[in-house]
Amino acid sequence: MTIRAKLYLYKNVRKTPFINGYRPTFNLGKGLTSGRILLLNGKKSFFPGEEDEVEINFLSENFLGDKFKVGENIIFTEGLTPIGEIKILRIYN
Repeated sequence: MTIRAKLYLYKNVRKTPFINGYRPTFNLGKGLTSGRILLLNGKKSFFPGEEDEVEINFLSENFLGDKFKVGENIIFTEGLTPIGEIKILRIYN
């Protein structure tokens, strides 16, 4: 399942950028699941404090719960630490 989302990476939590293919954990209302972030327009890195559109591919549909809808804001984490948030703009499949 792939979505387009506006992503904001918190500025004072993560100290380094992440690269294309990064897989944090998302809570979409039915448990935690990982999602692979795909950077757009040839972008290679995403820096703390930055906000931009990305695509996210969720590896398992089993944990896509009540928060999996257009307009929803979702926090994503590294381990137990929230490091950013997304707003779902479009659901592709």
